[in-house]
Amino acid sequence: MSPKYVDKKQKIKEIAQIALKLFSHRGYAATHVVQIADAAGIGKSTVYEYFETKEDLFFAAVKEWMLQFESQLAEQLKDIQDPIQKLHAVADLTMQWVEPMDPATLRLSLEILRHSLMENGIFRKRRHLMKELHAGSKHLVI
Repeated sequence: MSPKYVDKKQKIKEIAQIALKLFSHRGYAATHVVQIADAAGIGKSTVYEYFETKEDLFFAAVKEWMLQFESQLAEQLKDIQDPIQKLHAVADLTMQWVEPMDPATLRLSLEILRHSLMENGIFRKRRHLMKELHAGSKHLVI
């Protein structure tokens, strides 16, 4: 029997999507890597084969969230030609995406903001990576 081939990029995406759900429902501090591993049906050590730290996993989860947003934004903007209508569509989707009445979305938004502003925050230490993440959305808007 030959060894099972694992698509590393796909596995990273799957784990990040599961982590995103848990981080948004529990917050960064209350979410443990073992919980993510359990939800993904893998061992904790397997998570660390794909992500060096919990911070890396959180960053990947947020990146996945932003990629989902960009994908949805691109879909909404594809048939709109008028720049003013495009800006309205961007604003509408942004408001839907960070719906303040949805506790999970609000928690995730606050976690991102907190880790962007705190001196020891995950995103503050990775400003260059955050710039890269925002470049996709910026490109769509432009």
